[in-house]
Amino acid sequence: MTQSDQQAEPEFDESGYLAANPDVASAVARGDIASGHAHWAAFGQSEGRALHLPPLPDGFDETDYLALNPDVEAAVATGEMPSGAYHWQHFGFREDRDWRLEKAEEIQDPDFDEIAYLTANIDAACDVADGVFSTGYAHWIANGRREGRALRPEMPAVDPERPVPRDRRDWLAILGRSLPQEHPLTADKIQALWRAFDAAGYLALYRDVGRLRDVGAKKAFCHWVRHGFGEGRALPGTEVFRRNRHATTTAAFTHVNYVGFLTETSGLAAAARANIAALRACGVDVRAIGIRHVEGGFRPDDPAMLEAAGDGINLFHINADHCLRFFLGCGERFLSGAVNIGIWAWELEAFPSSWNNCFAALDEIWVPSRFCERAIASRSPIPVRVMPHVVAVASQDAAPARDHFGIPDDAFLFSTIFDIGSIPERKNPLATIQAFKAAFGARSDVMLAVKCHGSRHAPDYAARLMAECDAPNIVVFDRIFDDAELAAFKGITDCFVSAHRSEGFGLNIAEAMLLGTPVIATGYSGNMDFMTPANSFPLRHRMVNLRHTQGPYPAGYCWAEPDVAHLRQLMLQVEGNRAGAVEKGRRAAEEMIKRYSGGVVGEAMLRQIVKLGFSR
Repeated sequence: MTQSDQQAEPEFDESGYLAANPDVASAVARGDIASGHAHWAAFGQSEGRALHLPPLPDGFDETDYLALNPDVEAAVATGEMPSGAYHWQHFGFREDRDWRLEKAEEIQDPDFDEIAYLTANIDAACDVADGVFSTGYAHWIANGRREGRALRPEMPAVDPERPVPRDRRDWLAILGRSLPQEHPLTADKIQALWRAFDAAGYLALYRDVGRLRDVGAKKAFCHWVRHGFGEGRALPGTEVFRRNRHATTTAAFTHVNYVGFLTETSGLAAAARANIAALRACGVDVRAIGIRHVEGGFRPDDPAMLEAAGDGINLFHINADHCLRFFLGCGERFLSGAVNIGIWAWELEAFPSSWNNCFAALDEIWVPSRFCERAIASRSPIPVRVMPHVVAVASQDAAPARDHFGIPDDAFLFSTIFDIGSIPERKNPLATIQAFKAAFGARSDVMLAVKCHGSRHAPDYAARLMAECDAPNIVVFDRIFDDAELAAFKGITDCFVSAHRSEGFGLNIAEAMLLGTPVIATGYSGNMDFMTPANSFPLRHRMVNLRHTQGPYPAGYCWAEPDVAHLRQLMLQVEGNRAGAVEKGRRAAEEMIKRYSGGVVGEAMLRQIVKLGFSR
């Protein structure tokens, strides 16, 4: 033993010194130096080395430390540093690194505007009010900085009558200042509504809101004020949001007037034609009255049919966004003295308040799925009933074969179908194309067929689509198929794919399942009435807000964002285990026949119109 070792100070902690100085620990392990104390005596004392690791400060928070020190956060993320705590004990304490968000406030960026930040980021205002963060600046350091939120966002034009926030915790006043000047809710009204607000009821009623990040009572209320109010969402605790009434009549109606876009090429028209056929098969006298879009409104295909319709039970297969124009035009004559039923589909979980005036013309509403029922019934003062679409396809007996479409017999064929002129962002075909290319590259034995039409209505999107489809194993059919050709196209498909963001029902999905075609589709919205993991391949997704208005779907509403990586995995799974996919398709076909045949749905419609006064 050396003389220096004999004179070791009793306070010296060998293990603590090595822990505080990992380079010394490595040298000792290699035998380059006898011990930690030998190093300290020879070098460490003069270098000012720490004798032991400093204890973590009371209140040290790993998340806060990483948020305050992005370089450390990056090192931890790449594995260069085991943790933020390790960094602080070995380096950070000597570098006088910030470890408290409160400390960071003391050196707040001079460009930061607290009230402007909270006004522009109402979620941050709620977090400050709830004590999650002490200030808006603390929120910016922890979250806003990495999310790209502005230090000094522009303040919106503010109604001068709205109160100025007293301080950073006055979140209701901040909420009021965040609203457009023309917003009809006054500060007093907002205060009163908040006192009565049932947050649990709102989140239960609108599950899309509940799935957003970190939603508590304050954020739920802010969602309603900023988005839900304009969307026509109910506010449980503050209003009666379902006031059922029902038409009463002593008349006996002997026929049904069925009004819809009967001659158009669309899912809406196909559903209407199938309903008419199902009712007639049940012995109902149906007077089919076709209408079509014209500039500024609608025009009947045959004006004489409109005039001769007579009193009956009226079925208006016209969605809510078109109803008012129809009733004010050629449809008003039908309403008096009749039972009026609207057949509506809607693709989002909230129903726009701008269409509420359509309820007054109707006695009840039929919807094709429980998804639509939840959305519309939350606002409707009249009954809303699930009446599913008839799912049927043209006969396959004389259907065109693969060579008609230029598809090789030995290729495994995926397909997707959509209308470019009808909000393609909702159908989301680009996700299917991206997943297919990632899964199969340029393989010639696997193909994707993209069936679309309506390019002239959205030329920019059509150009983008064609650019994405520039691959030898992707074929695009940009034209209208007749019923037989469309059925044949679905029949030659080995797997139908729908990476939709939302569906009211999902007729193309249902028809593919009826044919026994394996289906991959987003596991969200109306199609989940008939899709299960046992009969199809539901696609994972997350809920997102619409950043921009898309046709009738306003910004701020919610829909699904499918997981493209999971879609790639499912496509590989179906192609790799064809027998398993075919078995799911067989099971799906059996279930679709049992639940959605013309006979089943026709009888359901007949039972309901009999209750409303129909007599054969």
